[in-house]
Amino acid sequence: MADIRRNLGDGVDPHWLPSEGYLTRFCNRWNITSQCRTNKKKLSIEERLPAIQAFHQYWVYGVQHRQPPRDPKYGRYTPGTIYAMDQVPMAFSSPNNRTLNDKGERCRLLGIVEDDKRFCTLNVTLCADPDNQDVKVEVVFRGLGPENGGRVSQEEMNFYSAHPIVQVRWQNKAWTDHRVCLDYLLDFRTQTLSKGHVALFMDNHGSQQTPLMRVLMHALDVEYVFTPANCTDAVSPVDRNVGQALKEKVYAMQEEELDLDGNEHWRYPASEGGLEAWEKRTMVVAWIDRAWQELKKDNKHLLLSSFVDTGILVANDGSENHLIRLHPKQVLGAYTF
Repeated sequence: MADIRRNLGDGVDPHWLPSEGYLTRFCNRWNITSQCRTNKKKLSIEERLPAIQAFHQYWVYGVQHRQPPRDPKYGRYTPGTIYAMDQVPMAFSSPNNRTLNDKGERCRLLGIVEDDKRFCTLNVTLCADPDNQDVKVEVVFRGLGPENGGRVSQEEMNFYSAHPIVQVRWQNKAWTDHRVCLDYLLDFRTQTLSKGHVALFMDNHGSQQTPLMRVLMHALDVEYVFTPANCTDAVSPVDRNVGQALKEKVYAMQEEELDLDGNEHWRYPASEGGLEAWEKRTMVVAWIDRAWQELKKDNKHLLLSSFVDTGILVANDGSENHLIRLHPKQVLGAYTF
């Protein structure tokens, strides 16, 4: 509704909300259709199946059969020593992936492209044991941090220290470049050192696959497993459902805390009466802290199923392969490898 109000134009009472019936008749009158933004370049599951099967064969029948086994069911790595990490971009614009276009026209972005920019990136690390989520959520903000000459007040840094389950970093484009990946790996290993040898699933992001990263992971007793290219929606626990669930919680908190006028202040630069950059950052960290704590407490089934559905947490004798679901709508038992 907020997006609709913003697009009604000048001269309309901002407190007036059109009914669903009014909107339906309006769209029908002006030949407008609601279309969904999709990734038209993404290959189908069938086209990606060989790469996915090779990935599962390597993990279930390869890595998990290595000696010495630590679990009679899973093999080399127990649920408490299996981790999966992926990036979750946060734009803090409308999370809706639908747009309004003339009927018959090719789907294009209308009304939301101006805000469809990355404000920060989350590095979300999940443990296959839903009761053992001991790795911080990382938020990488756009810009320079104190370690790179950026000016960040002590008050802001103290705020971050008061939210210990969130690790804050900065990067020019709010992305996980080589430096951020190295910092992440060192912090990840510090937080999981008591587990002994651990397995870490990551995507094919280039900064995670550099020779230095591979050597360091080997030296730190981290078994790195890279998911096949363009297949994270099928085999990454974060990308499959947990990352989206976390985003939706954070966006809901933004809508809850900021009314329409507050959202406009979020979009405006500080020079035009909007929020200062540090105010936005601290609000985001507070939302992420709260959302991650809620998800860990209330969505343990989601955390567990994300590893089972993607084939990372299945018995190494093949007896549970039928539990793997490469797509949420897939019928159980339809996939084998």
